[in-house]
Amino acid sequence: MSLAETDKHIQGLYEEWSSLQPLSRENDERLWEKIRLEWNYNSNRIEGNTLTYSETELLLIHGRAEGGHPLRDYEEMKAHNVGISKVREFAEDKEYCLTEADIRSLNLIILKEPFWKEAKTPDGQPTRKQILPGQYKNQPNHVRTATGEIFRFSLPEETPAKMRELMEWFRENIESHPASIASFLAELHHRFILIHPFDDGNGRIVRLWINYALMRFGYPPVVIKSEDREGYISAIQKADTGNIEALAVYLGKSLISWLEIGVKAAKGEDISEPRDVDKEIDIFIKVEKARGLKDVRPLSRGDIEEIYEQFWITLLGVFENQFKQFDELFYSSRVSFKPSDYERTLPGYTLEEKLKEYIRRWGEGEESKPFGLEVLYENYKASETFGMKAELLIRKRPSDFEYRMRTKAEPSDLATLKERKDRHVWKDSEIREFVAEGKKDFLEILKKMAEKTEE
Repeated sequence: MSLAETDKHIQGLYEEWSSLQPLSRENDERLWEKIRLEWNYNSNRIEGNTLTYSETELLLIHGRAEGGHPLRDYEEMKAHNVGISKVREFAEDKEYCLTEADIRSLNLIILKEPFWKEAKTPDGQPTRKQILPGQYKNQPNHVRTATGEIFRFSLPEETPAKMRELMEWFRENIESHPASIASFLAELHHRFILIHPFDDGNGRIVRLWINYALMRFGYPPVVIKSEDREGYISAIQKADTGNIEALAVYLGKSLISWLEIGVKAAKGEDISEPRDVDKEIDIFIKVEKARGLKDVRPLSRGDIEEIYEQFWITLLGVFENQFKQFDELFYSSRVSFKPSDYERTLPGYTLEEKLKEYIRRWGEGEESKPFGLEVLYENYKASETFGMKAELLIRKRPSDFEYRMRTKAEPSDLATLKERKDRHVWKDSEIREFVAEGKKDFLEILKKMAEKTEE
């Protein structure tokens, strides 16, 4: 996507986003909670923080620290959350413009107190450096690149003047909406990183700063995903070599994604992403463990590699593996092949062998019943016992296939059904999205049953 195409896409979404303002209180709160958690987790993760997403949510929402991480990781996550709140507060005051003192204050907020950090000298020798939050660097903080070259940031004696110059540029440009918001963000990001004014926290500060600008202009904040750290760093490096447009396009694409999420939130639509259900399940399991799971045992079966060319093997493999996430909440879990009579007539066969035999019989006209997998969970550990069942069945129709994913609680009338009819092979992303929808339904029923048995 070119910069012109990126700008055009952003403009269309921004007009739609603006037309939906103001958001209802409920929609605004759920959008901000998603942004806040994603922002805290990803911005810190990019810089090496070891907390997982679920541990971040437990810390910031439930006030509980989980996992054996360095104390500083927990403290910096909480401090960054304070920094986000401060930036949002600044942005809501349209008469106020962020100052150089505010930038230094934000660095002090997110780093909290002086500490020692492992570092390297310009010639690559290990050393230790004291980090003084809120103060500009007093020693060069150049870095050695992967090729062995030294990349030089502004010298300590140059930093105050260059920061004043950057702040003057920012004040001149923040009062009116730029023709290309993506180019504006890239310019701000690039100029700040070239200065690298602090001994630590520069990445987090520049992401706070560009989001201040976005909120000031009326956009939602953007979150650079830690899983795409390499793509983010690559865009920064291209800007360093003169191709700042690459960074503008990268940040613009991120803005497009968050504008799309913002528009969905404003319309009252679901703003969860396929991976969000994994995060939610992980958090739910940790909360249930805290309540006291009994006789928690390791998974009885190892991960099964399902890397095959055939679509159905991949789909069933993803289904089987993804639902193992719930195993530790129940005393027993069992995966069985459908049709169920194969369990009796083919004793000793593996699931893959049963599947191959079914396909053989189907191909020869000897079989017509739907086939697939059923995962049966028995005896929930955290409350009065109940069971759960999830099944994925595939049925051949005259011109396509029907995929049915059903989840059910036992004993209960609670049940859900997801269906899709298609004649084409799905992409991996489509497979995971379909399974994620079923997992989300399963989790909602599981929560209802857990709450019901507590009453």
